[in-house]
This record gives sequence, C-alpha cells and structure tokens, in this order.
Amino acid sequence: PPEAGGGGGEPLTLHLLGACVAAAVEEDRLAGAGRPAQRTPAWLPLLYCHFRLATGAGSMLPLPRSALPHCLLRIAELIELEGAEEEDSPAAAPATASAAEAAVEVFCTLLLASPGWGEGELSGVLPPLRRRIRSSPAPRGGAAGGAAAARALCAALVACSGVAAELDRSELDADVAAVLDTLRAAPAEARAALCSEGARLATSWHGEHALGRPSLELVEAVRAFVTAAEGADALRLAASLLRGPCGPHMAPLAPALRRLLELRRPLRESMRAPDAHELLDVLSALAALQPAPMGAPMAVELLVGCAASSEGGRRSAYSLFGAHCANGAALPHLSLEQAAEVAGGGAESLLDPARLESLDWLRASHARELVRSFPVDMLLPAEPAGCGGEPLSASAPLEGGEAVARADAAEGPRPDALGSLLVLRCLLRHGRCDAPRWISKGAAGLLVVGLSAASPSARSLAYEAVAALMAVLRNGPSFRERPHVVRLLRSLQDAITKPNLRVPSLWSVFVAHGLAILAQPHHPQYKALNNYILTRAFFDLSDVPMFFHCFHSGSSTPRDDRLWMLALLSHGLRAEEDARLCGGRHVLELLLGFSDSSLADPPARRACLAVLLRASGTADGASALLSKHGILAWLRMQLCASPLSSPLLELVALLAALVRSPPFASLAAATHAEAGRALCDAIAAARAVRRGRGDAAAGGGDGGDDDRG
Repeated sequence: PPEAGGGGGEPLTLHLLGACVAAAVEEDRLAGAGRPAQRTPAWLPLLYCHFRLATGAGSMLPLPRSALPHCLLRIAELIELEGAEEEDSPAAAPATASAAEAAVEVFCTLLLASPGWGEGELSGVLPPLRRRIRSSPAPRGGAAGGAAAARALCAALVACSGVAAELDRSELDADVAAVLDTLRAAPAEARAALCSEGARLATSWHGEHALGRPSLELVEAVRAFVTAAEGADALRLAASLLRGPCGPHMAPLAPALRRLLELRRPLRESMRAPDAHELLDVLSALAALQPAPMGAPMAVELLVGCAASSEGGRRSAYSLFGAHCANGAALPHLSLEQAAEVAGGGAESLLDPARLESLDWLRASHARELVRSFPVDMLLPAEPAGCGGEPLSASAPLEGGEAVARADAAEGPRPDALGSLLVLRCLLRHGRCDAPRWISKGAAGLLVVGLSAASPSARSLAYEAVAALMAVLRNGPSFRERPHVVRLLRSLQDAITKPNLRVPSLWSVFVAHGLAILAQPHHPQYKALNNYILTRAFFDLSDVPMFFHCFHSGSSTPRDDRLWMLALLSHGLRAEEDARLCGGRHVLELLLGFSDSSLADPPARRACLAVLLRASGTADGASALLSKHGILAWLRMQLCASPLSSPLLELVALLAALVRSPPFASLAAATHAEAGRALCDAIAAARAVRRGRGDAAAGGGDGGDDDRG
C-alpha cells in the first residue's frame, strides 16, 4: 500500500486483488479443520492491502457475506495465538502487537461492513477473544496485544447488540469487566482506540440490556476504572459508563468515588490540566447520580480553577455546579476570606477585605466584557451547547460611539462570571458596598445581567444580590446620581410580574449599560436615557428598549445614536426570547435595508453584521433570516460587490453560522443551492483578495483588517 495510508488504488488493481482475496478465503474455508493451524492465514495480508488501498470503504468489500463469519473466526484465533506467543516470548512482543493491531483493523472493518449480525454467526468468534483477555495476568494482558484483543471483543459485542437477549448476561458482565481491567494497564498508544470501542459498548442497546443488572464483579471493575482513570480518553469512557445503563447501580458509590477523585487530583491543579474538561464531566456524572450540596471549600477550588482555565474547562465547571443545584440546592455562601481567595484567583498574596471591598480586583473593562459576553447558560445541569465564546463581537462599544472593539491583554485574564457574582453577594451580605463605586466599576451592571441567566439557581443568586443592592441605595448615603439610578432599577423591578422571572438579555444589558451612563452626565446618551426612563412608569419587557428613539434619531448626533443601539443589540441578543422581541419590531429587516443605504458607513455595516451574526445563533433568528428576509440573496449581493462594502471575514462567518443553524437543514433544496452559490461567491472574493485586487475590500473599505480578510 502507499505510505500515505492508501487511497491511490486503481479500480482494476482493487478488482484483481479482491478476486485473489476471495479465492484464498474460499480455499481456506473449504479446507476447514483438516488443515493445520497457521499463525497468519495467507489471505489476511492481501485483505489488509485491499482495505488500505480502498481506504477501508465497506462498499468495496471483496467478500460475500457468507464468507465473513469464517474470516472473523480465523482472525479471532490468530489474535489468541499471538497472545500466547507474546506470553511465551516477551522479546517478540512488539512485532506480535503490531500484527495484532493490523488484524484488529481488518476485524473491525469486516464487522462494520455488514451490519445486522446474529448470535449464531458470531458464536465462534467470542470464545477466542474472551480467552485472550481473561487468561493473562493484568500487566501482561494490558500489553498492546491484549488491548487489541479487548478492542476486537468490544466491536464484536456491539455488533451483537441486536440479539443481546440471546447472550449470557454473566458472560457479558465478565467481558466488560475484563475490558476495563485491560484498559487500566494498556499502553497509552493503544488506549484511545480501546476507549472509543468501550464507550460504544457502554452506550449501545446491548449495554442497556446486559448492564441493566450488573454483577458485583462488574460494579467493582467500573469503580476501580473510574477512580484510576487517567487521560482524556479514559475519563470520557468513565463518564460514558456512569451515564450508561450501569450508572444507576453506581449511585450508592458516587460520594465515595467523588471523594477519591478529589483526593487523587485536587481540583485547583486539575483545572489547568489538558483533561480538565473530561475530569469535570466525570464529576458531573457522579453528581447527577446522587446530587449533594456543594460545600464552600469545593466551590472555592472550582472557582479559583476557573480563573486560569480554558473556556471549555470553565463551561464544565458550570455544568458541575448545575448538577449539584439540579434538585434546588442553593449555591454556597462564601466567607470574606474565601471571597478574597476567589477574587484573587488563588494567588499567594490573597486580597484582604479592604482591597476586596474597594473592587480593585474587578476592573471596569473586565466588568464591561463580562456584561457583553455573560454566559447565560451557566449552571445548567447538562453542558451548554454553543456557549463556547463569542463568534464576533460588535465593533462599536456602548460608551462613546467609537467603531473600535479591542481587548486589552495587558489587563490580565478575564475574571470568572460565577465567581464574581458570588464575591459580590458575599460583600453585600457583610455590608461592604460603596454604591457609587459599584456603579462606576460595573459591578451593579454585572448583577443585573445575572437576571437573564437560564438557570433558576443563577437567577436566584442575581435576584438576591440586586435586592440587597437596592436596599443599600435606599438606606445608604446619598450621592448625586442616586435618584436616577433608583428610578432605573425600580422601572425594571416593577416590570417583573412573577418570582425568579428570566429577564430578556436585551433588557438586562440595557439596564446594565444604563447604570454606567447615568454615572457619566456628559455621556452622549445621558439625556435620551433619562427621558426614556421618566416617561414610563415601568419597562415593557415585550419591546426592544429605545430602538426607534436611537435608530431613527432626530438628535444632532444620529450616527452615534445608531452605533450605540447596534452595539446594544449585538451584546443583548442572546436567546430565543430576544430574537422574538427583535422580530416584533422588525429589527432585522431594518438592519438589512440600512446596511445597503448611503447612511451606513463601514463601522455601521460592521455593527449591523455583528447583530445579524448574533441573530443567526438563535433558532428563531436564523429561521426568520433564512425563510422571511432572504439573507442568502443579500449575502450574495454583498459578496459580489466590487469592492466589498463589508468585511469578508464577517460575511463568511455569517454564512457559516446560518448553514450550521438547525432551521437550515429543514429548508428546501433551493435554499441549500443558494447557500452553495453564496459560498462560491465567497471563495471568488477571497481569491481576488489573495491576488492583490481586493486590498481595500479586505478591510471593508475602512483600511483595516487586511490580514483577517
């Protein structure tokens, strides 16, 4: 086969090789038991070559279905014989393991090529594989050859899933236990493939039937494997076992398993490890089996780890919190010392209560970034989908109306949203709140944005903190902006008609940035915002705040008003409810028309694209854009313009988001063809940029982002 792994075989070559394989297999089958046992059947290398040349495609299988059981049996016997040779001659173990791996590749390909196996067809295949992985001690059975045999056994058991009722449950329990024991001692290079097959077995229909009443031997094997799991692949398999049919029978052991994992791998250090996501997934599975209140020490370890973790690790930590809060358990209360540890990110020199109270740990830029990208799906029991960061942020910040979006890396890592909420609640409980400082630093706005969280536990935390903040505003020292701030918060409070209501993100972001504006009397939106608040007894949460006041502004600075509103929309359009609010006011149609008008300069077009990209991240928004507003035809018009009136990167990102959205799959073939034509236009535009004819177009006409375009 070619060194690159196949794919270069000519049809005639494959046909001739397939004929040779079929003839050799038929000769071997007819000889039957009268032929002496061979270490390697003559047809196995030919069959392996055929698979390599044909890239393992099942449609190019050269054998009839009637010959497949014989091939599988001979390969299983070969794996058993090689295992015996490996034990008798350890020096030959590497070569034996390599041959076993090749045999297993052929074995698994044969199984996948012809689904619907019956127990009778594979009855002779299982015993040799079982003997191979059960007969050796754990260290020897965990060698590469033993791992290959265990992988073949898993594949065979998954193939038998349709006839699981005909198989012996005790044998199946022993099979899974032996596979797990083999996995614990398997070399790293063989562990990934075996873990993948084990996960398929654990979650298959066969697994549901056979593991429904696991034996004590199997429960002990699962317990030992979970507590000793190392590496991302093993941890993923451990989570599959705990979430599979065997999981409910592990519930009494869940607290002990959790303690063992936490003792073996402290959470603070584990959050920085490459497999942090998988470890927290295992802990979440254990918490789902037997929910238990999360103590403050464990919460501090997780929150400190979140400060230095990746986005995936942070989402997994939120999922773990959500699993513990699934039965209504409240989030833990922190002491001032614990709050300082969380706010300081676990640094050696922890913040003292005075520095904690001054909010030196929460920079205003960090608070604004948390408001713009607040993880509304945090603390849901299941890991949130599509919460992996911002696809594109609006280019116009809410303050100042400038068309600039930048992240200051010199300010250090962004603090954790949940940790910040818990620290701020702790300060409010201890009466350590300087209201003017909280408003100017953005802490008050962060609490308000928490009212839009999807999790009831997160909303309860935010409601408790906002109520305490309003009590401080009523009873605390007066300051110049206090009447306006109280009126803004009371207008939101009076609009909430039932306990723990989820406030639309458009409104919570509006109020959060309204608080920051009210602290700056010279802000361009100060007068308009005050007029909007004073003319309403309470906010109408079924409307889009200040949209027509700003988008069709009659002030002396209409451009800044529009940029401010577009940025507000791009930051606040987070959930289905927000998309429905925009649909009621025809926001998306107006943006599509405005983007093509002479009033739209490059910063305004970029801001419109940011809103459209946000809308495409929701099912209602994507459906409206695709089926009602002709977004694909609009994209083609933008991509075919010369020069491009909008940045190429943002246009392609919007096209990708629309194609990935769930509503796209249910649309007619004509829509799919239109998306394909838009992609062709994007490729042509990219080629033009590469040839140097679209330098200005790559920056969207404003002279920037040439490399990104």
